[in-house]
Amino acid sequence: MVSGANAHWRVALDGTGGWINQSSDIFDTLPPIGDKKSETGQAPIFATYSAGLKTNRDTWCYNFSRAAVEQNMGTLIDTYNQDIEAFRPTGSSANQRLDEAKAHATYDDTRISWNRGTFKDFAAQKRYAYNDGALRLGTYRPFTKQHVYFDRQLVDMIYQLPSMFPTPAHDNYGFYLTAPGSGHEATLLATDQVPDLAFWGSGSGQFFPRYTWERVEDAEPDLLSGLDDSGANVVVDGYRRIDNITNATLTHYQEAFGDDVTKGAIFAHIYALLHSQQYRSAFAAELKRRLPRIPLPASSSDFWSFASAGQKLLDLHINYEEVEPCPLEEETTLGGASDPGLYQVQKMKWGGKANAKDKSRLIYNTNITLTGIQTSRAASEVSPVATTEATASREWSSISWKITALPPPVSTYSVASSCHKQFGAGYTNRR
Repeated sequence: MVSGANAHWRVALDGTGGWINQSSDIFDTLPPIGDKKSETGQAPIFATYSAGLKTNRDTWCYNFSRAAVEQNMGTLIDTYNQDIEAFRPTGSSANQRLDEAKAHATYDDTRISWNRGTFKDFAAQKRYAYNDGALRLGTYRPFTKQHVYFDRQLVDMIYQLPSMFPTPAHDNYGFYLTAPGSGHEATLLATDQVPDLAFWGSGSGQFFPRYTWERVEDAEPDLLSGLDDSGANVVVDGYRRIDNITNATLTHYQEAFGDDVTKGAIFAHIYALLHSQQYRSAFAAELKRRLPRIPLPASSSDFWSFASAGQKLLDLHINYEEVEPCPLEEETTLGGASDPGLYQVQKMKWGGKANAKDKSRLIYNTNITLTGIQTSRAASEVSPVATTEATASREWSSISWKITALPPPVSTYSVASSCHKQFGAGYTNRR
């Protein structure tokens, strides 16, 4: 109860633990993007998902240089094994042997990094061996790839990632989504490399892959495999590729929009939808606490428009290194290329003033300023990146217009009218 001189209000929580009037009643009627514990009572869009890679020794396991990762991990493993050779525990309990291990261990930050896993292995006298196959490319931060040592023995937590990236020969892609309660607004980005747990710089997230891989000898017969897209069950080096979009989801979308709908189109459509500011605004309260739920478009044309925009974004975000960069000019004020401090960064900022930023100029540091940064329409004239993004934006704008103009679909549940108010007529909770 909140009281004042002339007013009294009762503050209450709704059934989901959120404040009344701060969430949409529609959200719980929509299919969940994922549901590992079968708590929602609805078939999830994705069969599985995983947290990102948690090494607990990033400075050892990650580096832009492959040779540096090899050297760092080789030094760590050699130091660990040397300690093992001289360690003779006498304790009768696991805790006693663990205490002895910690007392005997080498503490030299230039030679080894300890965590709970390595101490436990050390106490059990398990030896380590360097694994060449563990060297992978990972996405450490958005648009930032680094070499990483991806090995269960020396990485703190790998979660379900081995089923998504079992070996370097097994390609995959997906999107990394901010986890509920991570402290970030709902954000996602596609990648075709192993994602780091703190992909967004802090907090955590969940990776939703396009496929998973399972060993052929472990595979169980799939009586519904005929529903999969052509080529979904590819076998590579003893692993079968499994489509991570569920068959129930494919059936659901084909019933709504026709047999031409594929799991790939569904994936691209979801990627576009989760980038939509309209969607994020409509379900802002829910997305702070829970994984997204996915409404159906009201028409086939809307579905394919979102799928087209989503595929363009997937191609852009995954293949960003192949795009021709915008032409920029570099202004230097001090020093030359041989000056070791020339490229040292403390904090980059835009040009202009605090209340009137000039985003055509990026102050890299006190020595270097980048100019000629293109924005909006000007950028689309010179940059393939901007052209692609502008195209996607135009498609989204068109779809947004359709959403407000289309009448409610005929086959909807009674909550559809509420959904139209919350999210627009172009999306519905139709099942």
